[in-house]
Amino acid sequence: MSEITVNGGRKLFGGVKIKGAKNAILPILAASVLIRGEVKLKNCPRISDIKNMLGVLRDLGAKASFRGNTIKINASKISKYEIKGENAKKIRGSIFLLGALLGRFGKATTFASGGCAIGARPIDLHLRGLEALGFKSEDINGATYIYRDEAIAQNSLEPATGFDPKNTRNAATAQKKALNAMREIKTREVFLDFASVGATENLILASVLGEETTRIVGAAREPEIVCLSGFLNAAGAKIAGAGTDEIIIDGVRELSPVVFEPIPDRIVCATYLLAVCATGGSITIKNTLYEHNENLIAKLRSVGAKIQTRGNSIKINVAELKKTPLSVHTAPWVGFPTDIQSQLGAMCAVRGIPLTITENLFENRFSYASELKKLGFNIEINGKTAKFEPTPRENLTNTQLALTAEDLRGGAALIIAALALPQKTTVKNYELVARGYEDIVADLKKLGADIYL
Repeated sequence: MSEITVNGGRKLFGGVKIKGAKNAILPILAASVLIRGEVKLKNCPRISDIKNMLGVLRDLGAKASFRGNTIKINASKISKYEIKGENAKKIRGSIFLLGALLGRFGKATTFASGGCAIGARPIDLHLRGLEALGFKSEDINGATYIYRDEAIAQNSLEPATGFDPKNTRNAATAQKKALNAMREIKTREVFLDFASVGATENLILASVLGEETTRIVGAAREPEIVCLSGFLNAAGAKIAGAGTDEIIIDGVRELSPVVFEPIPDRIVCATYLLAVCATGGSITIKNTLYEHNENLIAKLRSVGAKIQTRGNSIKINVAELKKTPLSVHTAPWVGFPTDIQSQLGAMCAVRGIPLTITENLFENRFSYASELKKLGFNIEINGKTAKFEPTPRENLTNTQLALTAEDLRGGAALIIAALALPQKTTVKNYELVARGYEDIVADLKKLGADIYL
């Protein structure tokens, strides 16, 4: 267990540059399984989730390096299709490998994946979607086995014949048999009951290779979906409609090596916007996309934050904020992101802005609010709704307190609150925060915060 200490009460000034988005890079790393040759990804944050994902890929037999902020990975000769091991237990993103392995081998085995304890997060929706693509699944002793229907599974491309250049003749024969089996059904349609990002990404990854056309209706529309599709198209895939609720995938025979830079991390950008709103000050955030945080920026402007955009930069200047009541309902894109509601809650608590949050996606997302209540903040939690009411300063605890992060974004929220309070605060379980922020401590120090590990 690691912890950080914050001597709060300082305004933030300066600039910070955003790295690539964790939630875009993880499915792209999974997609590397489908590509013959080397994948090079630029501007990637050195965070534990990405390092653990690379560990999972190495366990499967891929070659991977992570130097500076550049990842190189070659999965041409992987020989396994079981997602397991210590690395997989640490990261929820390992579930994205399910679709990629199915797309390559026609079968996969997955065990329980890791991640933050923000809710049940079952994969039922993934499995129902894959069933519509012709896959079957069985649960045996804690493992889920997924495979194509028998006719196709018998001719699926095994690594020794499908990706080993020394066996070109066998590869061609196996591929021809597999494609002939697939011709029985040229087009498949998947209807998602809920716009799940993970399920959408798995269905895309399972569909890009082959001769079938796949239509996903009710698809998630998040920027990370668009980014994954852009990466795959750069490698030779044929995907249309990403960013809408209907995605069409025309299967191709193979994907080629690619150099790619993922989109900047909108959640990290939002965290720093909310940090300066909590403390006051002025910062410039570089390498970010305004449209990815347009929903949040509109709310911050409504309470008095001055925000300017120019190219891929956002400048925010914050003095006093108005006590205009805010209300958010988390929802899939283009709704308010669940991944920034906790940071918004912390900012409104320390600024005395009335706020009502309705969390519609994860049932355990208010652990940070319970921690903030230890400081004396007036927060009422009732089921999936949390109400933040202004709290007189004299009612707040003015002695050092240790707060405990229970998840990644909740930990960021506690850091935001600690930055604004004129006292010494410790935030435990910093390793959870490090899952999504390359070095939030160094970034905040650069902006003038008194914060240290």
